Amino acid sequence: MNFRLLSLVENSPDGFQYSPNLAQRDVRRWPFALLASSREEADRILAPFGSSLAGIIVTFGPRYTWHQCTPHLFHLTVPHELQTNLEQLLLSHLSLLDNYQQAENRLIEQTLKFQRSREESHRSRQEFELVKESLIEELSLRRQVEETLREREAHYRLLTENVADVVWKADRDYCLTYISPADERVRGYKAEEVIGRHALELFTEESAAEVVETLRQIQAAELNGIMTGTITFEAQHRCKDGSWIWAEINSTPERGADGTIVGYNGISREITKRKYTENKFRMLFDLSPIGMAMVDNETGEFLEVNNAVLRSTGYTKDEFLKLSFWDITPREYESQEQEQLRQLSETGRFGPNTKEYIRKDGTRYPISISGVLFVDTNKRQVVWDIIEDISERRAHENEQLKMEKLKSVGVLAGGIAHDFNNILTGIIGNITLAQMYLESTHKACRPLSEAEKASARATELANQLLTFARGGEPIKKIISLRRIVDESLSLVLHGSNVKGQVDIPDTVHSIDADEGQLSQVFNNIFINATQSMPGGGILTVTAQNKTLDNSNTLGLPPGTYVQIACSDVGCGISEDLQKRIFDPYFTTKSSGNGLGLASVLSIVVRHTGHIGVSSEPGKGTTFTIHLPSTGNAYSAYQSESVEQNSFCHHGGSILVMDDEKIIRDLTTELLEYLGYRVTTCRNGMEAVALYRSARESDSPFSAVIMDLTIPGSMGGRETAEQIRAFDPNACLIVSSGYSNDPIMSDYATYGFSGAVSKPYKITEISQMISTLLSAHQ
Repeated sequence: MNFRLLSLVENSPDGFQYSPNLAQRDVRRWPFALLASSREEADRILAPFGSSLAGIIVTFGPRYTWHQCTPHLFHLTVPHELQTNLEQLLLSHLSLLDNYQQAENRLIEQTLKFQRSREESHRSRQEFELVKESLIEELSLRRQVEETLREREAHYRLLTENVADVVWKADRDYCLTYISPADERVRGYKAEEVIGRHALELFTEESAAEVVETLRQIQAAELNGIMTGTITFEAQHRCKDGSWIWAEINSTPERGADGTIVGYNGISREITKRKYTENKFRMLFDLSPIGMAMVDNETGEFLEVNNAVLRSTGYTKDEFLKLSFWDITPREYESQEQEQLRQLSETGRFGPNTKEYIRKDGTRYPISISGVLFVDTNKRQVVWDIIEDISERRAHENEQLKMEKLKSVGVLAGGIAHDFNNILTGIIGNITLAQMYLESTHKACRPLSEAEKASARATELANQLLTFARGGEPIKKIISLRRIVDESLSLVLHGSNVKGQVDIPDTVHSIDADEGQLSQVFNNIFINATQSMPGGGILTVTAQNKTLDNSNTLGLPPGTYVQIACSDVGCGISEDLQKRIFDPYFTTKSSGNGLGLASVLSIVVRHTGHIGVSSEPGKGTTFTIHLPSTGNAYSAYQSESVEQNSFCHHGGSILVMDDEKIIRDLTTELLEYLGYRVTTCRNGMEAVALYRSARESDSPFSAVIMDLTIPGSMGGRETAEQIRAFDPNACLIVSSGYSNDPIMSDYATYGFSGAVSKPYKITEISQMISTLLSAHQ
């Protein structure tokens, strides 16, 4: 407050300022204290200022008094002993006086306003009533609006504070200005811990970077006059306990009167479980070995694709998503595609259908495809395609088809070969006998020798036929691959202009195989290679150890194999012919019989191996063979010695059982020439009876040679069982034109002491009997 302590006397009390210019100041503006000798003296001094004064007249007397003189003046009589405290006394009184003056001033002001209002009311009573009514109506409307706002605010607060999603507000810089209580349930933060912080502080670095980029794009759009609406994005949030959650955020800009963004309103929804599920299915989608793709049903454009399709087609994902299904579908499948679209429109699904896709390099591969129609969040009709690359399945089916062909041919070939070998046995045996009875200088020796050679070639053909016989198994032993290859090359390339190169290190494992059959494999391959290079060239044979796992495309069990590659630089084989070269009786040579490569395939398969071919016309051919290895180099088995038996004739009685008379007669003559006594019979029943009778008469047979197969009667297997039932030490030899029959390769299991294949020569049967009789003595 502004107090003026004034005095017009010469000697004022301590603390008072003497001010002789009172008459020159408007004392009405302030409460004042006038120190005068008497009240009358004070009235005289204040007379020029009128009655609108608010002050205290101070005089001195014998006692302290206080009373009001006029409406605006107060008289204070102060005894002399209180003069030293006069300043503090006056200050408290002046404060009361100031309040009084203000109250008076307000009263005067209100009185003036009231008077003016009455004057205005008198001037326009009607206007006053209208204003009053308007004010009443406006007040009522305002009360309704306020009530509505209160209800809405209460409803909004009820929603924001109880909804599971987090509701928030932020300024234009994304600093949070409000956040609902749900945030404490979701992330553990109380509102006061979050409000005022920048929203990005609670994101991971990656999510924050994505949001910053989104905001940058929004700001760029706003600068170009493009007003953005609600945006939706996903971000990873940090919780108070240090864990992380995923949230889907909907952010809507709040705009000022000029349209500029002044803040943001938003809702955040936790989607951690959904994100985990999406990531899990995304991983399954990407890692699935079955191809998957999403296609826009209207445009045919690919919207999404997994890695399996990319591997099969050779495209990157960015490249593939720029394509439509017509870009990878051959045009000949157009009618099939139209049918698929019809099925989708009627039933919402199609397939499975088979067709081909075009790879990035222009080649094709077979697929099996099916699809389901659905509508995505953008209201698009989308087809979810399941695309299976069936290249391996087709290859397997082709392999199975080849095997079925071999089986069907084998049924016929086995019977033919059996009869053929019986005939050859008679031919070769009689040639051998004729040669023994003639002097080496006789003119018939040379024709007989040529006949023997021709019969040998016929025997090779019969052996090829036998390769297809049902149940034929290789007679296996540990062999050196290098030796077999060298012998075959030496035989086939002798006298030709083809040079052989062999690269088979000593570290290459040995194999357990039928030596004769494996030689046949290499002979046929090398002969084809030589014929493909009539002008000469190089035939290269390489081998290496190879380990195959469960994922190998050869259809072989996992394990260790020997991989042999036979490559020539000849004329090559076209792609169409490559599909048929292993078919029985298929040949492109006028003199060929079509059994060479077919027998190669059969032998390799019977050795539980695989053979494949790669070729390009004019650039040569490579046959690649995989055969199971023993796991050790051949040197590990070389220490095993094979004892050679001396082939001396022991004499004795031999029983021969065969349904072919020519075989019985020939065998009898051969054995008698060797010094044995021979008895013959036609079937197993006769053989058992003769053997039992000879044993009971103390003139037992030294050995029995029996045919394995007797049409319409008991053959060698059943006969051997009955004989061994009463003579476990019987020397039984099995003979058959089915040289690949399992019994021939594992004769001991079936009770035989040895086996000899038809057609046999005198040297073979002599060695067999001599060896067995030596062992039985």
